[in-house]
Amino acid sequence: MKTELIENSPAYLEAVSGILQRYLNTFPAETEALTALASQLREEGPSICQRRNFRGHLTASALFVDTIASTALLVHHRSLDIWIQPGGHLDPDELPERGAFREFTEETGISGVRAADWHRDHEIPLDIDTHFIPANAKRDEESHYHHDFLYVLVADQPEKADINIKKDELINYKFVQLAELIKSPEPKLARVASKLGEYGKLSGRTI
Repeated sequence: MKTELIENSPAYLEAVSGILQRYLNTFPAETEALTALASQLREEGPSICQRRNFRGHLTASALFVDTIASTALLVHHRSLDIWIQPGGHLDPDELPERGAFREFTEETGISGVRAADWHRDHEIPLDIDTHFIPANAKRDEESHYHHDFLYVLVADQPEKADINIKKDELINYKFVQLAELIKSPEPKLARVASKLGEYGKLSGRTI
């Protein structure tokens, strides 16, 4: 998604707020879980996009799903030491979907992917969550929260994906069965896997 919006502009804030509102209209049961994000958007506005905002800031991530094998790509994050989907911070001129594409390509080396059809139909991420990030002395970062917007990416020939992970940030990668992902100790991944099943996004079905 190409955008000419600037992160400190009212138009950018309106766009992000619109995504959140559409998301909550689709997933009203998650309203309470996203109270912190909604409050910060109202109270701080555009500063929520800035990485040095240690109350919390926006991030974007991408779960690459092989619809033929019913698997999803996870990466072993070096500093957090957990298996998660690729993702990271937004650039100053990015809306979440564009940031998810960029971070995914940078971290995995995979190109030729597209957003799942579900995103085109609903114009929202499949998942938004707020999660805690511990302090990082090496980066001079206080503990804070990430408000992460997750998008599902697919490819016409997923078996031909050429993976070259960003080794300064990641240790390894693996493909996990979606049925196993539902049991993930990471609540976000378990929730996303459940949504994938609920919306029929499994092998042999259109995402």
